[in-house]
Order: sequence, then C-alpha cells, then structure tokens
Amino acid sequence: MGLAEGIGQSQFKPRLRVVVGGKIYDVTEFADRHPGGREVLEKHNGQNVEEAMQNPAVHGHTKSAFVLLEKYFVGNVDSLRSK
Repeated sequence: MGLAEGIGQSQFKPRLRVVVGGKIYDVTEFADRHPGGREVLEKHNGQNVEEAMQNPAVHGHTKSAFVLLEKYFVGNVDSLRSK
C-alpha cells in the first residue's frame, strides 16, 4: 500500500486563501461553513476578493463577516513581495 492510500484524501486538500485589504486569509477551515458554499471560495482561491465582499451588487458581506475573517489572518501581501 502506498502512502497516498494510507492517508485520507482530505489531508491533501489545498489551502484556500483570499486577499482583502492587502491581508491574506486562510479560509480553509471555514470553507464548509461559508454561506455561499465552499465552491465560491475555491473559485476565488488566491485572489483579491475585496470588491466582491464590499459591493452588495457583487456579493456584499456584513460587518460581522469582516470581523470573522480576521480569525483567519495569516499574513500581508507586502511581506510576500519583499521576499
């Protein structure tokens, strides 16, 4: 039996990260609870979603959504550019 067969496939899920306001958030653990569905986060993985979150015509979010997002903060875009 190979290593892949011995470990659950869920352990191989890619990380889901989005950018808002120059900050990077790893929303992997939240994805299955996202009201719009995991697929929305997968579609925008690695992208800046600030406009989508702030514009009600696109996919607006409440203030509490932004507060919740802070729980998943992992870094700043600027720190990646300086490396």
